Amino acid sequence: MGSFVCWVSSNSQQNYDICKETSQWGIGRNSGVANSHVQKVKKGDKLYIWVGGRGYVGVAESAVDNPIPVTDSDKVPWDGDYSYLLPWNFIKELENPIYLRFMRDEGQIQELTGISQGITISGFFEINDNQAIELEKLFSSSEENNLPASDSYVYPQNKKGTGAGESTPYIGNQNNETFNYWGNLGEFIEVEVIKKNLLEYYFTAKDEFMFPTQDYRDTNKMKSSFLDLYEDIKSYDETFYLNYQIYSGEEDASRVYLKTVDESSKKINNIFRKLSIHPFTTLKFIKVKEHTFTLDLIFNKTVLENETTEKKDDINKEVNELPKTTERTVFTYVTNPELIKQIKKMYTKCQVCDYKFQTYISTNNELKTYSEAAHIRAKSLGGYDHLNNILCLCANCHSLFDLGALWMDDELTVRDFEGEVFSQLTIHESHEIDLKNVKFHRNYFKDRKDKT
Repeated sequence: MGSFVCWVSSNSQQNYDICKETSQWGIGRNSGVANSHVQKVKKGDKLYIWVGGRGYVGVAESAVDNPIPVTDSDKVPWDGDYSYLLPWNFIKELENPIYLRFMRDEGQIQELTGISQGITISGFFEINDNQAIELEKLFSSSEENNLPASDSYVYPQNKKGTGAGESTPYIGNQNNETFNYWGNLGEFIEVEVIKKNLLEYYFTAKDEFMFPTQDYRDTNKMKSSFLDLYEDIKSYDETFYLNYQIYSGEEDASRVYLKTVDESSKKINNIFRKLSIHPFTTLKFIKVKEHTFTLDLIFNKTVLENETTEKKDDINKEVNELPKTTERTVFTYVTNPELIKQIKKMYTKCQVCDYKFQTYISTNNELKTYSEAAHIRAKSLGGYDHLNNILCLCANCHSLFDLGALWMDDELTVRDFEGEVFSQLTIHESHEIDLKNVKFHRNYFKDRKDKT
């Protein structure tokens, strides 16, 4: 049985989704290597799939003994010139792709597999038995361990309980199950983090930080720390790493933790602690191979509903009785999908700070560009869903605008809390803004400021 790699470049990630939808792979006409190697494919051969910027995402098997020549280009679902179609049957897709680096010091050879970076340009190529064995082990050993962030792990301002707790993740008790998955006491592990995944968590958790539903220790510090973290996260590379050592607890030796081993790792771990909230946060560790993991933070929106079913009526009553002067009623998202689509088509950058909206991969493996549609006058304060009452903003400016830290004068000059010029609002030629809503937003927060 043969084994092959299907290679999608980082610039064509959308082609992978088309491959899944149509259950086939395409061979580019201009690639001599790909056209030669595809002739070797037989039914049942393994096809390992790599997507640039993400890593190995899945594995399929050939559904035919020979590739199908392209005789009608109109039947090819991708842009470009293709010579063959290779129908496949999908075997497995990884929820979290496994990224392997190319080692510069060893001639740009991929770690673990030994695949040369040069051949990947072809888009499709055969691999040898040893390389296939390593990839098979990689996919079969791709286990995951979901660790709910305990209240002891989170930063003090995010805590509901007392005490300092442990500053490192708790991974289990001393037993064979823990050691088989993580490694033995004293051993070191490397953990890979994808910045896009971390940013996705940040945006998902935003509401709970800005308008807490729980009785946290210091909600004001919690909010300010959260806003500062955005800049910290942006400063990291698209992929970064931290190193832990497996150790037992000081107070209870039966418990096992992950301890940071250098300053860089400690800083990253502290970011995770500041972002984590009990009981909403899960640290999802994916085991790639021995002593190597990936980590994704997941914000569980449904936890509160599951934990407070019996109190739901009381919660709703409390929310409904909140005075309209609270921040909770001010901060709202636009929910009309058509309006969201329209406003996001107009802008590739934040209207306030000119920040270029970044592309990311969603948890559904969809390629998206993140921006937020923000009401000028909140619906809870008499606003409405219309383009003339909506701005397209980055997450940070949206928060600051909804909190009154940024506002606009009648010339649409954006000013900060003290009235100093922050920027000039960018306006698309098709985007008309109702100044009545601008004035309402300005006066609303001016009145609140005057009363403090």
